[in-house]
Amino acid sequence: SSDTYDYNPSNNTDSADLIVAPAADLKITKTGPATATAHEEITYNFLVENLGPADATNVVIADPLPAGLEFVSSTDCDATMSCALGSISNGGTKSVSVVVRTTSALAGQDLLNTAVVSSNEYDPDPDNNTSSVTTVIDPLADIQVEKIGPAEVQAGSTIDWTISISNNGPSPAENVSLSDPLPSEVVGATVETDKGTCDNTVSCDLGTLAVDEEVVVTISAFVPINAVVGSTIKNTATISTATDETETSNNTSEANST
Repeated sequence: SSDTYDYNPSNNTDSADLIVAPAADLKITKTGPATATAHEEITYNFLVENLGPADATNVVIADPLPAGLEFVSSTDCDATMSCALGSISNGGTKSVSVVVRTTSALAGQDLLNTAVVSSNEYDPDPDNNTSSVTTVIDPLADIQVEKIGPAEVQAGSTIDWTISISNNGPSPAENVSLSDPLPSEVVGATVETDKGTCDNTVSCDLGTLAVDEEVVVTISAFVPINAVVGSTIKNTATISTATDETETSNNTSEANST
C-alpha cells in the first residue's frame, strides 16, 4: 500500500507456501582402545542416537581409515568404512562395531580416527555429528646382532671378535642390552664399545638405538698355550630391548673358532 491512489489493487497481494522440512538431530559417539600395538586387531564401537523430533532416513556413518590402518570386518560397514544404517526413528539408537588392524607404519604414533554421521533430514545441531578416538600405538623395533670371529686360532695367541648390533625400526629401540658370556677356553678378555658401556664379562648396556643406527662391540681374549688342539671355541652373543619387536630370531649370533 501507499498514500498514492492505486488504480489496480488486484496486484497488491501475493503469498508463498513454505513446506517445513522434518528435522532430526543425530548424535554419534565413537569409542576405541586407548593403547594398542602394531599388527594388533582393535575394535571401534559407534552409537548413533536420533534426538528427533523427526525420524532420520538414509543414516550413514563415514569413517575413512587413516593410512596404516586396515579394515578387517564389520556387519554394517564396507571396506571403505561407509556404514549404511537405514532409518532411525525419533528417540531410536543404532550400534555398530568395526574391527581394524594396525600396521607397523603406525608404531610409536598417536592414531586419530574420526567418524561423521548424516541423514537425509536437516540436522539442527551438527556439532554432535562427529566423534573421534585417539589410540596410542606402542613403538616397534627390530634389533639384530651379527658376531664375527676367526675360523681358526693358535694356542698361546689372541682371539678377536666383532659384534655388530643394529635397529631396523620402524621405531627406536630402548634399553638395548648385549650378553655374551665368554667360553671357558679363553682368559683375560678386554671389551670395547662405540656406544654405551660394557664390562669384561661382556654384559653391555647400549641405551637407545635409533632407526638404522649401528653399534660395534669388539672383544679380545687370550687362548692359553695349553688349549686342546682341535677343540672348538663356541661363543654366542644375545641382544634384547624393552621395545616390542617384529622379529626375535635375529637376536642371537654365534661365532665358532677351532
